[in-house]
Amino acid sequence: MKNIDYFNLWDSLSRDEEYRALSQGAKEVVKRYVVMLPRLLEEMLDKPVTWENFAAARRAYINYCLENGFAQAWVGLEKLPMGVLPDAYVQALEASMHMAIKELDGNHDDRNKLDECRMAVLTDRQEHRGWGPEAVRKWRSLRIRDLVELNPSALVKMGRLH
Repeated sequence: MKNIDYFNLWDSLSRDEEYRALSQGAKEVVKRYVVMLPRLLEEMLDKPVTWENFAAARRAYINYCLENGFAQAWVGLEKLPMGVLPDAYVQALEASMHMAIKELDGNHDDRNKLDECRMAVLTDRQEHRGWGPEAVRKWRSLRIRDLVELNPSALVKMGRLH
C-alpha cells in the first residue's frame, strides 16, 4: 500500500471554493482534522469507491470530528450573534454532524451523487476524455485513496454532497 500524497490532498482541498472562502483561522482548523484522513481511513484506502465504502469513510471522519472537538474549535472562530451562547452553537453544529451521519445510513439521493464524486476525481486528474473504455475502466477502479488525495472535500464537508 502506497502512502498518501499530501501535496495532492492539500492542492485539491485548496481548489475547493468553500475552503478558499474560509478565513485563515478556519482553514487551520479544517487542516487539523483533514490531516488525519489517511490515518483514520488506513484500512479503507485501497477499497473501491462504492456507496458503502464512501459512506463508511465519511462516517469515520465525521465521528472523529465529533470525538475530537471540531465543533468547539469551529465555534471558537465565530463571531456569534448577540444572545447566542457558544454552548448552544456547539450543540447545533454537533447535531448537524449527527444528521450528516444519519443521512449516510438512509436511502437518500446522495447515492446518486457518488458518480459525480468519482468524475470530480477523474476531472482533477485530467484522465477522462469522453467516455471511452479507458475512462470507464479508471472510473470503476477508483479507490478511497483517490478521494482522499484528489477530492477530499467529498469526504470532509459536513453537509450533504453537492
